[in-house]
Amino acid sequence: MGVKVVVANQKGGTGKTTSTILLSYLLSREGLRVLAVDFDPQACLTISLRAGGPDISKALESLLVEYEEKVNEGEEVDPTKIVDARKYVTSVEFLDGRFDVVPSSRHLGTVERRLNDAIEGERVLSWFLNGLDYDVVLIDTRPSIDALLMNALVAGDYVLIPVDLHTLGLVGFKLLVSVVNRTKNYHNRDLKWLGVLPTRFERCKEMTKNLKILKEKVGDVIKVYDPVPKSVAVERMFHARSVEELTKSVRTAKDVLGAYENVAKDVVKLVGGEKA
Repeated sequence: MGVKVVVANQKGGTGKTTSTILLSYLLSREGLRVLAVDFDPQACLTISLRAGGPDISKALESLLVEYEEKVNEGEEVDPTKIVDARKYVTSVEFLDGRFDVVPSSRHLGTVERRLNDAIEGERVLSWFLNGLDYDVVLIDTRPSIDALLMNALVAGDYVLIPVDLHTLGLVGFKLLVSVVNRTKNYHNRDLKWLGVLPTRFERCKEMTKNLKILKEKVGDVIKVYDPVPKSVAVERMFHARSVEELTKSVRTAKDVLGAYENVAKDVVKLVGGEKA
């Protein structure tokens, strides 16, 4: 199962879904087999990409129910083989590319409430992903620190944090870093940082100052990528038919794509290392 990247921030509006979609697109253009997992009950990624088909909540519910039944009855069970994860994958088109998606729905919130009390509930997403074969899996998480985020971090290999450099956008960043580190210590020793990606950047005094502060605080431990500029290209990308059309209609689109390409290049290197 290739490289799994968790895109996380407990604050909303930081560009997690946009980052997941654009990275999925760019990595698919590199010839990689890419899967984007919508692990948010708000289902923004699913809705944005018009992804149909059965959603992941149905798969996780089946996993929880059957696994607990068999364990309680004293039966041996391989949780990675309870559901056929391939049935929950759909292919989507975005710009002039194509990649796969596991859709979500509001029902995932109901499943989340059961995970805290379930036997090995923090590993359910890992069991599901074990049944799939991709070069890269990008997991879009909801803006919360909860059982869904824990599942994503336990399943992941790397963490990417999109951040808003307005003052309020950095609130809670330290807490998220602590959660990632605790997950690494107690549940997933292989979990690593991919980096921090400042999004919707404007060259104003406040954001420039906060970017400097961010680099000073975490730059020695976590890579801080060049920021993604604020641009209408982010909204228009869902209506353009190709990247060429997008860059012709929006002057700053190349700058947006360039910032994400920096992240994509690092992921490509990681995939290459996995295949070596």
